[in-house]
Amino acid sequence: MNKLLPKTRENASLTMSSREIAELVENRHTVVCRSIERLIENSVIRGYAPMVYTHPQNGQTYKEYLLEKRDTYIVVAQLSPEFTARLVDRWQELENQIQQPQLPQSYEQALEHLLIQVKENKALSLENKEQKALIELQAPKVHFADSVSASKTSILIGELATLITQSGYKIGQNKLFEWLRENGYLIKRKGSSYNLPTQYSIDLSLIEVKESTRQDSDGFPVIQKTPKITGKGQAYFINKFSEFLSEVA
Repeated sequence: MNKLLPKTRENASLTMSSREIAELVENRHTVVCRSIERLIENSVIRGYAPMVYTHPQNGQTYKEYLLEKRDTYIVVAQLSPEFTARLVDRWQELENQIQQPQLPQSYEQALEHLLIQVKENKALSLENKEQKALIELQAPKVHFADSVSASKTSILIGELATLITQSGYKIGQNKLFEWLRENGYLIKRKGSSYNLPTQYSIDLSLIEVKESTRQDSDGFPVIQKTPKITGKGQAYFINKFSEFLSEVA
């Protein structure tokens, strides 16, 4: 398997390549990359830029991603949750490899090193438990975000308010309309365009306009315009309000 790849950052945080994740979950690298790109698009994981990997045998270059520890757990939770334990063990193995303590020079130093190792093992065990809990928490949200993102069905803003409430952030239809206007997703200027999507929302494919025809009191046809949330918009706004919950927690 490939070695853990260091990332060039001030805090020298460690990363794992998408190629190694593909090996761990026994899946094609292209499948792993597509999953990573969907999660980035839905703001479930941070925005990684693709890197270039040169194959040592054929000399060809390929795209890969270098992910931080937390995000590798989310990717594996989406692809193959049954391989979570394998990922935990691999991270522990790789993190142990980069620790190169000096050999103790005395019995007292040996005891001191032993105590340090025991404390580190306890801390690592706790971290692994927390990571597993994170996977259990994130996995339903990841699957839900993927499913609604791929959905071809647009929904009303009142229905979006219901979905957001079900995800943990309580909000009603009127409050959601107000929030969308105040944050630049719906037009707040009174007039014929009131509550229709802004150009910003349209450019991001978050909200679309559905037109229908009804008759007025005099029997004349009237075109009615209704803002509806696209599949991509559903994932976007649900994740946005989930972030608000994380900030409060």
